[in-house]
Amino acid sequence: MILARLTRAIREQNWFAVGIEFVIVILGVVIGFQITAWNAARAERLTERRALELLLGEAQNNVAYSELIIYRAGRLQADREAAAARLAGDTVRAGDGAHGLQVMSVYRDMTPIRAAHDQLTASGAITTIRSAQVREALSLFEGVVVFHDRARGEYMARTPDIAALASPYLTTRYAPEVPGSYTLDVDWAAAGSDRQLVNAIHRVMGEQAEFDSRRQVILDRARILCEALALELESTCTPPDWLGEEIAAERDAAE
Repeated sequence: MILARLTRAIREQNWFAVGIEFVIVILGVVIGFQITAWNAARAERLTERRALELLLGEAQNNVAYSELIIYRAGRLQADREAAAARLAGDTVRAGDGAHGLQVMSVYRDMTPIRAAHDQLTASGAITTIRSAQVREALSLFEGVVVFHDRARGEYMARTPDIAALASPYLTTRYAPEVPGSYTLDVDWAAAGSDRQLVNAIHRVMGEQAEFDSRRQVILDRARILCEALALELESTCTPPDWLGEEIAAERDAAE
């Protein structure tokens, strides 16, 4: 219809009408572009909010996961300390020394939950996040995780095989009262006189203690990320209590 009017106005040399029709066409195009831009911006904001919500849920789980792994790592470290005490002939206050020998060279990994992060990265939705605080917190969290994994590999590569060094002093016996289980007996006096074994354990104990501090850094960064996401969404960071559930389950099993 506009084209027909414009053609007629040109044929009649009605330049005023021609100008009016051009203005109408241009305004229509501009308004169309603006509406398209508004819709695109609205869709991007919805994508951003969904990304933030997914990351917040994952960050909350990573806080809970990190707390749980630190607790479990602490239990393993208590067993290692018990083994070191038995080798030195000292009193063992807590922990299973025999198990401590078995896990002496094990560095507990702490790989975070990252399904949502990987999905958002693959789809490109993560680039819609505008908050500089969230982007920084996310980058630092990912950075400490990568550094932790690299450090774990380095520790494991240089750590002596304590289980192999201790094997001459270990006796494994089947425990029929619990299907599939066994008990481990250790000749602590003989093991304690093996200076190669004792020196290797002292070295590993120091590195295990140092490695434990890295886990706390991951937990701290997970909490910072969780709080930044919650602030952006005007929500709260409320991690599930996986640690409390595990402690309660251990208490119930012991009763």
